[in-house]
Amino acid sequence: MKLRLPQLMIILVVVTLLGATLSFTLPSVRLVPTAILLHMIFAVGIIPLILGAMTYFVPVLTRTGAVSNCELIPPLLAFVAGLLLIVGLWKSNQLIPIAAAIDLVAVLWLSRWIQQRRGRCLGSPHPGLRWYQLALLMLLLALSAILAGYFWPEQWRAFRHFHLHLNLLG
Repeated sequence: MKLRLPQLMIILVVVTLLGATLSFTLPSVRLVPTAILLHMIFAVGIIPLILGAMTYFVPVLTRTGAVSNCELIPPLLAFVAGLLLIVGLWKSNQLIPIAAAIDLVAVLWLSRWIQQRRGRCLGSPHPGLRWYQLALLMLLLALSAILAGYFWPEQWRAFRHFHLHLNLLG
């Protein structure tokens, strides 16, 4: 069975809603730290959903052809990275830089794909495409800050704050 973009988007919406529901109900149990709850919403749900939405709308903004299954990989990579991050926050901090690196690959892949679509655009692309590219740049910088904080633990606090600010901008 081949996975198509509408099916992937439905799966990502369900996962996002499930993560949000869990993050709102689990604090009352007090078994899960807040960082895990927030990342259940953002890293596992919203980021893959946003990347999937970009995959869906970029062909419209660039007036190019339909999406192939290969373009579904970045949102799926982001989903896997989010799951790894949750496990890393829960059990082993060693998984956090791996999750960030996988997310970086997803963001770079999608950025390159958007740039290729931009180059094949009939006429000039819709101005909203630039917003997508800038949002991906913010995400790229935010993920890089997490990796930098992991390799320079004495600067972790500064990189973490930078990561949070970039997430707000993105």
